[in-house]
Amino acid sequence: MQVRNLNEFVTYRIGHIKDTERQEKWQEKIFGESYNTKQYISLLTKFATETGTQIFYEFLQNANDAEAESVSFFIDEGNLLVVNTGNPFYSDRSFPNKPTDRKGQLYALLAKGDKFGDSKSEGQYGQGAKLLYNLLLDTDKRPEDALYDTIATQLKGAILFSWSNPDSFEHFHYSTLNDLEFTGDCDNEKIPLLCKIINTIYPAFLGETSNGKVLFSKDELKKCLAFWKKCIPRPFPNLGALLYIPMGKNQHRELLELLQGDLKRVYRAHCAI
Repeated sequence: MQVRNLNEFVTYRIGHIKDTERQEKWQEKIFGESYNTKQYISLLTKFATETGTQIFYEFLQNANDAEAESVSFFIDEGNLLVVNTGNPFYSDRSFPNKPTDRKGQLYALLAKGDKFGDSKSEGQYGQGAKLLYNLLLDTDKRPEDALYDTIATQLKGAILFSWSNPDSFEHFHYSTLNDLEFTGDCDNEKIPLLCKIINTIYPAFLGETSNGKVLFSKDELKKCLAFWKKCIPRPFPNLGALLYIPMGKNQHRELLELLQGDLKRVYRAHCAI
């Protein structure tokens, strides 16, 4: 199965440089040379302590921005899967963003919002992206103490899959992982997109390494696929985006409690648990 070549997507922006320098160069391209991973992650702790019900509202807003007909949340211990049936993410080579760019750029998600266009649209996804990092932590850990270690050292992050036809979804659903070919044109939205978001902003492809560490391992993707196959029924969605978050200990209990409370009335028409 062919998926988009995100190595090409990143290289187009930062050039051919050493693997050990790719993340740093990518960060500079997005936020400038003054960007500091530790300082940025420390800012996320503010959002991480204020997640609550807002995370669900953000995901629903994102689905609305993508013109999705539905959005579903699947939750169990250690797993959160968010699936919307809206427009897929694009990974166009154009850089930086231009007013003429089509909406839904992967870059806009990673940069925490569009620089051009409707600030109430894709820019809102940046807010939701910040909020979700609390979910990576065990509930007994303080974000200000554990978030940097979880994101930058342990390299925990969300997995994103985006597709534009049901065949792509079905092929990936039954994939053995050994049949994945990361050779697709990154500008072609008809080819599905797969990545893991590292350090909140870097789109790692499956098997990518840096400084002797695997950024996105097959074991992580196997865990995502196992939960995916358990949750998502036929018929498969024609198009959309799927975000998988490997949640910390007991996070699922807090989310389920939220959905059993006042939020349940709001989400009944949109959510599957």
